[in-house]
Amino acid sequence: MTIKGVLPWILFLAVSVLLAVQLSAAARPNILFITFDTTRSDGLSPYGNKESWTPHTQKLADEGVLFENVYAQAPQTLPNHVSIFTGLYTITHNVLSNGQKLDEAALTLAEILKEYNYNTGAIVSAAPLMKVFNLDQGFDHYDDDFAALDLLHGFKSFLRFFSANKINMQSDRKGHETARLAVRWIERASKRKKPFFLWVHFFDPHKPYDYRPDFGRPEIIENLVDLTGHERARVAYANEVQFADHNMGKVLAALETLGIAERTLTVFTADHGESLGEHGYLGHRQHVYENIIRVPFIIRWPQHLPFARRIAAPTMSIDIVPTLLSLLEIPYLPGSFQGRDMLAVQPQQPRRLYSLAVKLFTKTPIRRMMIYGDYKFIEFDQPERNALYDIHLDPLEQVNLLDDLPPEALQVQWQEGVQQWWDQHSSLLLSDFKMTREQLERLKSLGYVQ
Repeated sequence: MTIKGVLPWILFLAVSVLLAVQLSAAARPNILFITFDTTRSDGLSPYGNKESWTPHTQKLADEGVLFENVYAQAPQTLPNHVSIFTGLYTITHNVLSNGQKLDEAALTLAEILKEYNYNTGAIVSAAPLMKVFNLDQGFDHYDDDFAALDLLHGFKSFLRFFSANKINMQSDRKGHETARLAVRWIERASKRKKPFFLWVHFFDPHKPYDYRPDFGRPEIIENLVDLTGHERARVAYANEVQFADHNMGKVLAALETLGIAERTLTVFTADHGESLGEHGYLGHRQHVYENIIRVPFIIRWPQHLPFARRIAAPTMSIDIVPTLLSLLEIPYLPGSFQGRDMLAVQPQQPRRLYSLAVKLFTKTPIRRMMIYGDYKFIEFDQPERNALYDIHLDPLEQVNLLDDLPPEALQVQWQEGVQQWWDQHSSLLLSDFKMTREQLERLKSLGYVQ
């Protein structure tokens, strides 16, 4: 690691700490950060779904900015949440699969906001996000009480989550309970003088897809009996997405009731999507097709962001942190993140987007993806399966163009591009960015640290 690569990370926190003292906490908004698990963008009303109405995500889009083409860095819960909150590719933060642990050297959004006097809280709803996996860095309050918190029981809960074996332990919670806890936390936090940052994670759209009689749609439960296979999964999945949207609405309503909606920056996204029979696959962890890695992203901040704006520029989950920091006018140096400010991305400027599927603890192979312009390359473990799609003309990824490349696609070395990305970013280690005593003294001598 060169000095050039290390220095931005060394200076980032130091500069932030110094400027945090100078900025007024009262001028900063509250931040409500909501993630849905396993939610493909086309499963939501504002992304064009005409059959499954999701009024609360629609309201967010009507009152904020919606990004049409956002790609997850991984099709699993923990890896992409880590990318969301660190602004780093999975191959850099090295949490490649559920069940791994984030290194203490990582710099999270919660840690940054904490330096700016934010009251930080999180309410998560599934075993892969338990604090034993270390994504709780920077949070004053991290609620994962649906399961035991020690490492041994956390691992048992993790096994139960991915196993047919029944272990007598709760490993997730339903949206109505998550919403209840979130509303209670916001009510308490709103009474404090400093702003809050609350992350709320809804797990409901993840398998198994359960109908909820208390959701008020018993007629669909009756109709479900007549459905089979992938058709049944699609209908049940849509109901789960609606259920999560319904409960998110309770949290958004609390902002209105408490009179703090106008001074709250609300962020909505998902960790990954879901294949509902496309390409003969039901699930998400093994592939990087569009329905699995294209995710929603909506941001609302009254009086600061326009209403009902849609941005088509291609972006990634790692862009979220720099986007928020730019909005909050929290400075960061170039190279602090591998993402970029989404509001500053120009659609006409070509950009390469990447995603990686790695399922550890099994023999599932690695699948890597690169998008450039209208084209998307997927590298499989078996070279003969490699594929290139025109995702503009062929969004369902049905026609492999590798054997007959269009002239514009010939300009890109697809296999070499994926390998170059891997070589460049997988060699970076979080431990390289730790601040040594000597480096700290040097920053003090320059006036960055008091």
